[in-house]
Amino acid sequence: MFSESDLVGILALGGATNVAVLLAVLFCVRRMWVVNALFSIVAVFGVANAHAMHTDLFLDQPMVVVGLLAGAGLALFVAFGAIDTLGSRWLALPVLMSIAACSWGGYQIWGRSDVVVAFGDTSNIRDVVFQHRPNLYFVSFDALAPRVLLRKYMGLETTPFHELFETRFRRFENFFVDAVSTRYSLGTLLALDERHYATMWREVRAKTDNRAWDPMLFSGQSPSPLFRLLKNNGYETATAYEDEFFGKRKGAFVDHYYTGGRHVVCGLLDEHIRAVSFWGHCLATSGDPSNQGHEVRQRVIDSIGEAAFRDGPQFAMAHLYTPGHADRSFRYSDNDQLERFRATYLSRLGEASALLSRLLAHLDANDPDAILLVYGDHGAYLSNGVAFADAPEFVVQDHYGVLGGVHPPTACQDEFDATYARQAYMTLLDATLAVLRCLSGGQSALRVSLGSRVIGDWHGVVPGGNFRPYSEFLYE
Repeated sequence: MFSESDLVGILALGGATNVAVLLAVLFCVRRMWVVNALFSIVAVFGVANAHAMHTDLFLDQPMVVVGLLAGAGLALFVAFGAIDTLGSRWLALPVLMSIAACSWGGYQIWGRSDVVVAFGDTSNIRDVVFQHRPNLYFVSFDALAPRVLLRKYMGLETTPFHELFETRFRRFENFFVDAVSTRYSLGTLLALDERHYATMWREVRAKTDNRAWDPMLFSGQSPSPLFRLLKNNGYETATAYEDEFFGKRKGAFVDHYYTGGRHVVCGLLDEHIRAVSFWGHCLATSGDPSNQGHEVRQRVIDSIGEAAFRDGPQFAMAHLYTPGHADRSFRYSDNDQLERFRATYLSRLGEASALLSRLLAHLDANDPDAILLVYGDHGAYLSNGVAFADAPEFVVQDHYGVLGGVHPPTACQDEFDATYARQAYMTLLDATLAVLRCLSGGQSALRVSLGSRVIGDWHGVVPGGNFRPYSEFLYE
């Protein structure tokens, strides 16, 4: 799942740092207080790594944290006990054990690989024939919240992105995703059915002993019902993201898969902790994270734009990691944290607006008949740390409520109107299926109707068994 170069870089830099400190201590320093100080610094830095990655990234990966804490604990033991009793040259053994412990923790998460065997099937769809075959572009922005919820929970009246959206898109009211987080949200879309994707997800987790996160439909490692339907109607498929989060290589079930080359391990971390994570690996390799990320996201946009120049009907799907969500340590009740996140979110929405403008200009010039669906993959996660029982509306709207819409605004108008005639909200699956009905003259692509729509237990947001209908959480 993650880049081998990232893994090698992390372990090499961490090991080199420890070895350099060890050599300096053993052969250059003779004063014990200096020895103690140096090892204390190494230990404290290890604790900083453990804390940062535990709260921001690895809350559900205890082996990583255990490994890092074990390394830090051994370093502290060496610093304050072993020096006086064993002699400095015996320090090599515990320090090497420290490196091994940290490396094992890293291997547990970064050593995982792509799905080797395809999982799941496409039995949930019927083969329908499209009467129209325009190029299709599906683009998601990370944590893209609608203006109503920005005003309600962040106090933001409007942003450049939302103003652009109102002028160029038909905006979907009371729009929700069907699952969180990113993998599950986009995986559900590609499976065309939340229940079908959940079955695939459980299968891949069970048969890989939890070594694989999901079936990896985005990178084509397993068959996507949506891709199969499109391929049967002559479409060429392409997906793109800025790093290897969705898989290291292209699978057999997608025609094109683009990754922008960012370091996965660093791209997932919030900017305020990158400098102290993985022994400085991210600081040494990423340069200016914001500039590099923007350039990579431009390349992602340009990569799916190439569909306009290919022969035959094209489907291009991209995910862009902007504006981004609050980290797991975020607490909405902390006004300072909220203010910092609001400023960051607003700034990144400016970048997102520039990226969307770039794509729209390209389509206006080169693919004016295309249909563009834009949506958030999930909400801003401001309610991290808030129990569902204490504030169900806040938790659901913040996690599941997203901005979404279609360009041009008149595209598939009858199908979208029909969805709202049945219910007062729309989900990402509803929107996708409406586009498919639009192209196939009203035919349903699913063998079994989605039926009553409820919010399930995805990512621990809504505790198991508390299935609640979307209609309870409308926000406009």
